[in-house]
Amino acid sequence: AKMKEITNDMCRERGLSVAQKGRHFDGTLIAPGTVISWSKDKYRMLTEKAGKSYLQHCGKSIQAVMHNPECVDKESFIRLMQAEGWKVNWSDRRSHITFENEEGKKVRDTNILKTFGWDVTKETLEKDLSLKVPVVTEKSTIEEILKAYMIKRKAGRTDWAELPRNYALSNDLSRVSTLILFAQNNNLIYLGEAKKLLAVVEDDIEKMKSSLADLQKAKSTIEEAIEALGPLKKYKPAYDDYQSGIVSKWVIGHLLEKDIKAYEEAKAKVDAAAKYGKTDKKSLKAMLKKIDSEISQTKRQIQLKDMDAEILTDIQEFAGWVLPKKEKTKKTIHDRLNQGKELVRQQEVNPPKKTKKAREMEL
Repeated sequence: AKMKEITNDMCRERGLSVAQKGRHFDGTLIAPGTVISWSKDKYRMLTEKAGKSYLQHCGKSIQAVMHNPECVDKESFIRLMQAEGWKVNWSDRRSHITFENEEGKKVRDTNILKTFGWDVTKETLEKDLSLKVPVVTEKSTIEEILKAYMIKRKAGRTDWAELPRNYALSNDLSRVSTLILFAQNNNLIYLGEAKKLLAVVEDDIEKMKSSLADLQKAKSTIEEAIEALGPLKKYKPAYDDYQSGIVSKWVIGHLLEKDIKAYEEAKAKVDAAAKYGKTDKKSLKAMLKKIDSEISQTKRQIQLKDMDAEILTDIQEFAGWVLPKKEKTKKTIHDRLNQGKELVRQQEVNPPKKTKKAREMEL
């Protein structure tokens, strides 16, 4: 460092420019791709025999792959580089990336940076790949669309002011991972399949809710029947005497009117439960226990179906943030009617001038 300062001072004293990294001797910036080498032989090889330089071929291959729309992550980068004839040694445990061609010649990422000024270091490639978002359409798979969403979110895209359902970023990405796993487990490939499944799930939920209402109604009927067994037994003798005529109906009607009415109400409740099975106390309690179990199972099934419906809805919602927006090409009927009304109004205010032929016909 001290020798460098001495050399720089000598250049300044003699009116010469001071050498700067990334600039020519006259101070102008060195364009990316310009060959730089301290070795004369290496410089000539790269400039005069560019077509035979494996170093330059590696650099150009990296540039071509990074501009390929299919290159969106580390895996696709490695696959596309292999297609160019270069194996890639990219490990989380290593600070550099090494490229090796079919002849066994190796190139380190920093060597390309020093030679051509192309920054293809591990850190830069990771950053650039994080900003690349794969092109997705309605025909793309659910997994492709949701992974594109994750790439956008991780890249911190500024065009997304708000998150779907106001998820925090960490929860947002975790939710998308859940959606991808759900799609895989249910063999859902395309968005159309998710929409159809959502319609089926929502229909199942409505049927289950209807079934749950019937079960709850049956439970209420059986509970009332169990409570009615006591009054039914208590007032049955008086009611039987009343029906048989052993006791004057006039006396019974005036003195035991409430008891007879209570018996009739209790009997109606027990008879209502008869459609579910036997109406003795033991049978009614057994039925009540069974219905309680069915209610619990149905509620759990509805809860699970609701979760499925929420996931399927989220798939549509998250996909909507990634897929290109469809532009309206046709005006709605409402728009066309309003346009017609406006034309009529303008003609009433400023009627069109009559042609000479029209005036002659009026005469």
